[in-house]
Formats: sequence, C-alpha cells, structure tokens
Amino acid sequence: MIPMNTWLMKGYLDAIPVEAVTRYEREMLSDLRHNHPEILETIRNERDLSDATKDKLKSALDAFAKTFA
Repeated sequence: MIPMNTWLMKGYLDAIPVEAVTRYEREMLSDLRHNHPEILETIRNERDLSDATKDKLKSALDAFAKTFA
C-alpha cells in the first residue's frame, strides 16, 4: 500500500491514462519485488518510511516510470 500511496502523492500516475493504472500498479509491484525486494522488506519490517527508505523507493519509482510504456 505504501508504494501505491507514494505514486499518488508524488504524481507518478498523473501522466498515466486511467485505463493503464492497473497495469502500471501490477508492473511496478512486480519490478519492486524482482529488482528491489529489500525496499519492500524494509517497509514490511519497519512499518514506516524512513528518509533512507523514501529515497530508495523514489529512485526505484523514477527508474520504473522511465521504462513504463
């Protein structure tokens, strides 16, 4: 839930057509699970977003946003 809230609050979905939001969410979560599992594990274990975790999540979201088509 935290990654999705981050997308919404930071405008990551602003340029995504409404009909593509579900696919974006699915592919982003898949990307996080496969390429950045430590971010999800940290969120799960800490149940909070430290500044360091926010920075890592932002980097992961930025990288994914550039590849989403």
